[in-house]
Amino acid sequence: MTESSTAAMLRHRKEVLEADSGRHIYVSIKVSSDGEAVHLTLEATYSISVNMDTFSQRSIFVSGIREFLCVKFHVHNVSLRSAVEDTDLSLKAPITLTARPAYQGGVQKRKRYSNEEKAHAIHTHDENLLAKAPFPVTATSVQLGIPVANISAWANGVRDSDKIPWRDIVFKACGDSTVKRLKITRKARTGTARYQAMERQLAKEIRQRRARGRKVGPRFLSVRGRQIVKELHPKDTNNFHGSRSWRLNFLRRNGFSNRKRTHKKSKSYASMGRFRFQNRFNVDQVPLPFVVGDFEHTIDDKGAKDVWIRQPGSGLEKRQATLQICIRAGKTLEGKNLPQPRIAILFRGTGKRISEAEKTAYHPDVDVYWQKCAWVDRPVAIEWQNGTLIPFLNEHLANEESVVFADNLDAEIQPEYLENQKVNGRALGWSLLKDGTFWSQPIDLGPGREIKRDVDYVQDEWLEEPENLEKWEGTMSASDRRILMTHWAGCGYKRTCERISFDRYFAKSGCKLTVTGEGDNEINPEGLSVFTFDRLSCGALVENPVQGNIQPATHAEMEAATQVEELEEEREELSEEGSDDNGDDEAERFYVPDGYTLLKDPPAEEQLNFCLIGWHVMYKWNGVGWCHGWIKKFYPKHRRGYNFEVLYEDGDRRDHTLVLKNYGHGDAVPSGTWCLLKAKDAR
Repeated sequence: MTESSTAAMLRHRKEVLEADSGRHIYVSIKVSSDGEAVHLTLEATYSISVNMDTFSQRSIFVSGIREFLCVKFHVHNVSLRSAVEDTDLSLKAPITLTARPAYQGGVQKRKRYSNEEKAHAIHTHDENLLAKAPFPVTATSVQLGIPVANISAWANGVRDSDKIPWRDIVFKACGDSTVKRLKITRKARTGTARYQAMERQLAKEIRQRRARGRKVGPRFLSVRGRQIVKELHPKDTNNFHGSRSWRLNFLRRNGFSNRKRTHKKSKSYASMGRFRFQNRFNVDQVPLPFVVGDFEHTIDDKGAKDVWIRQPGSGLEKRQATLQICIRAGKTLEGKNLPQPRIAILFRGTGKRISEAEKTAYHPDVDVYWQKCAWVDRPVAIEWQNGTLIPFLNEHLANEESVVFADNLDAEIQPEYLENQKVNGRALGWSLLKDGTFWSQPIDLGPGREIKRDVDYVQDEWLEEPENLEKWEGTMSASDRRILMTHWAGCGYKRTCERISFDRYFAKSGCKLTVTGEGDNEINPEGLSVFTFDRLSCGALVENPVQGNIQPATHAEMEAATQVEELEEEREELSEEGSDDNGDDEAERFYVPDGYTLLKDPPAEEQLNFCLIGWHVMYKWNGVGWCHGWIKKFYPKHRRGYNFEVLYEDGDRRDHTLVLKNYGHGDAVPSGTWCLLKAKDAR
């Protein structure tokens, strides 16, 4: 057997023969007839039986010819010559070549391939390419039995209309079909209104009230709804109650939501200190199993001895992944959370053999990372910074300085980690107390638990579908489990962001401190009793903190001082705008406490702010006289007309209006007069 002429050769390809015990070799070729000669090409699949134990792998160079024939013949002496590499290959042992039957009538019927089959073919092609196979397209065709032209088009071709690579189109379609197959998404069930005329009229009245600036609350919905039902459907008056579930569905059906009043004055940046509230972040890790909810308890008959719960597999109730959570303080004018960094999930493994179809099916708002044990080690921490945190900082807080609170995880205290965060994201890393993050870290005080609770809620919603329950009780692949976990985590995190305020946990843990002391009463670490602490004085007026003998208020005194109604009553009784008399004979006369000197000159007007925090003050009450206190807080917004809070020797806390025109001392001054004291040892 000889080769055809050089002019008839279309191209030459090299095939690696895969041997099975050295006797059966499979190669992709095509057989055609040209007179008495037989030519081999690379189009059909043949079985070659070789009577030779040592023959395991060979390379054959063949030419491309069009026609297909049904040929089965024996060859005793084969000699092929490559016109490309000028090499000979002789097989002297008898072999049998078997070709598939030729199709004789018209064009063959085209076979349709699903998106999953296409994605699997592209993934197999990429694996062969990674393994440095000589001809990955042909090797993939041999393995899967799919024509070479299809493999080549899917892996390397583009769509003519928009020049989008076919592999991107296939992976997106495959990801969408996977999501649809797993029944991940579901629409909110609001139902159809039973009293549609009533709801239309009620919605119209609500919009009319809102156009006039009137408040509309849940009580209005229920009361007015019952009134309209009584007018339009008198017989159903007792059947309609305006329940909470009806109110929620009514709001969804008519495009309403509960909104917070806007157009309020924003908080002063000066009172926040170096970092604004919206520039404060907290990052922590939360373990995430596949079985999130409580699968240890179920409703069953009383006294049942054999209580069992079907689960998708053994060990899936333990940690399968880790959530990397980063939350942000601050809130919008409506009282909702500001835009938050994307949630990240770490799976076990390296992620090198994950198909593009699976990656496309992940939740679009979840960043996926890989680590051998699903831990945040040093390389993963840097990867998360560059892939999640720093892009968010550069997008929302460009050229602004931020701070990221974290625990003492090894990866988060490394100089490389902190330097990368500071240089590329302008964010300062701040490690919280060691072995104390359970009460000083915002995520540990509630958001971490709430996120897992919402992931469990989304998982329960998914299980409500009968088809999903069958998948749950059956066998799911690791790929399907990973896809589901990303969607549960993404939807659960979104629900948490809409349901709770992260800002309150920053305030509760003390990560929302201000230079003025505003909001200190909100600090309530988890598991600790209510307490107060002394703030250091600051500003140009105070070079050294003024030390006094005033002790912090006790717990009982704090509770008494925080009762708003009692404070208002006392303020009315002890009004600062009262008479200008000097009081009765029992009023306390002016004095300077031991260890202090009087500042006869008032401070500058620009110093009537947080610079006075920590200074001792004498204040004259109407009917009481002069009292010694300590300035504890400054109110930039002049809370109820007051600008400072003063702590007195008896533990009482009162708000005052300290202005320059009322600065003075002595007994012949009106009530409301005040003056500053300075410790004798203060320089």
